[in-house]
Amino acid sequence: MVLNSISSYRPLRTPTPAMRPNFEPDVQASDSVAIGAPKPYKLPKRQQWMFAVMAALTIACFPAGSALFPPPVTHEVPADSWVAGVPGRDVIQTRLEGIQLSLQSGHLSQQEAQQLRQGLQNLPTSGPELVNKLTRFDNLYDRYRLPTDPSAAPSGPQAKADPAMMTLIHQGFQIYDRNGDRAVTRAELTQALTSVEDGRLGAPASAMSAMFRELAGDLNYITFSALENPTLARYTDVSLQRQAGQPETRPLNEESFDPSRIRQRFQGSCVLLSTLLELPAQHLKEMITDNQNGTVTVRFRNGKEATVSDVTEAERSFFSTTFEGERWPALFEKALGAVRAAEGAGGGDPIAAGRGIPPTEAIALMTGRNAEFRHIVALGPSGLRDFLIEAERRHEPIIAGIANTDSRTGLMGHHEYAVKGFNSRTNMVTLRNPHGRGVWNGSSLNQNGLFEMPLHEFYNHYHNITALRDRAS
Repeated sequence: MVLNSISSYRPLRTPTPAMRPNFEPDVQASDSVAIGAPKPYKLPKRQQWMFAVMAALTIACFPAGSALFPPPVTHEVPADSWVAGVPGRDVIQTRLEGIQLSLQSGHLSQQEAQQLRQGLQNLPTSGPELVNKLTRFDNLYDRYRLPTDPSAAPSGPQAKADPAMMTLIHQGFQIYDRNGDRAVTRAELTQALTSVEDGRLGAPASAMSAMFRELAGDLNYITFSALENPTLARYTDVSLQRQAGQPETRPLNEESFDPSRIRQRFQGSCVLLSTLLELPAQHLKEMITDNQNGTVTVRFRNGKEATVSDVTEAERSFFSTTFEGERWPALFEKALGAVRAAEGAGGGDPIAAGRGIPPTEAIALMTGRNAEFRHIVALGPSGLRDFLIEAERRHEPIIAGIANTDSRTGLMGHHEYAVKGFNSRTNMVTLRNPHGRGVWNGSSLNQNGLFEMPLHEFYNHYHNITALRDRAS
């Protein structure tokens, strides 16, 4: 249950002066600049002579000077590695910086911070062993830096689904269990959603949309005995409400293609939608051609394309839309699934293939350009700030993902968000949830999924960030 405050968190402590430079503006209004430099202090001649003799003896005894002043140890990993950070910055120091920040901001206890620091001791300076050990550390760090979501203990007997709802679910199951084996497979559900005839069967079709949502994990089928699941009934209810509120379709060229109006639905395509949220409407509109025969061709910017059928009634309950009920987001999702299924993703099933696309691949499809994926822990707090400043300067797609999170934050786990902006003077990050709702509870901004959060909170909650790497030609 999402609360409207973050009072359940440990209180945030004021960062020490040593930590502040990571998240303070580059220039403060109160900063002053010295016009002249103070006159340097000069040693007396006798002390200068003694200092020169000592320096000569030191060089004679220790030619390289390494015994007295050993060079700092640096750790190197390949630049394209999962654990790589900012070039020129030590990969161990970036993580120590992050531990300190999480400790100062209350996301780690002293004991947790000490355990994490121990994991960074006595590491090799390079090679596969260093990469493997840093990967294990990063997985451990992700578990520590976020509050643990308490297990949901049942507060009473589970409510049973409405009998009328269950009748619709059973009816839909019988229609789409084509071979009578008392199990509906992904392939049967795909046919149910995409077939114009079956997709207009009304309530049973909406029930199928909800069943497909239940197959989002590793399952490839739903058995008849699984239909009693109250979650399935809840999704079916949502699907029916969506179906009842669908507006009449209009010609595709009359739709707005306004990405700020997107609403994600059952299809798990948050990576694609977060990329769309950062692109101009005209850019998106130019990618879709209505063939005037019930099909649409989507030409992606990296040269790939797919021709898909227009969305059916059931698909409009399943795929994404806009606040006004437009269908162009669903057509992008269908085309994405078709392209990836043809390449073998999702076992060749277009709906399964449309889920879980890597962020770099989504940006390449929508822009025709390469993107840079970074693990936020590897960047460290200062590196993350630099990364955002550079990406913001280009005004191009930036998306950020969360691994695990506490539901009390208002954020969604295993989900991607569009980074809409970063203010380097206030260190505030503005984001948009493609669901059009569900924002961080500490944000004073909450507008159709648009919200903001301080950079240190962004660092402590988000897991990865992706932005364009090359420049537009």
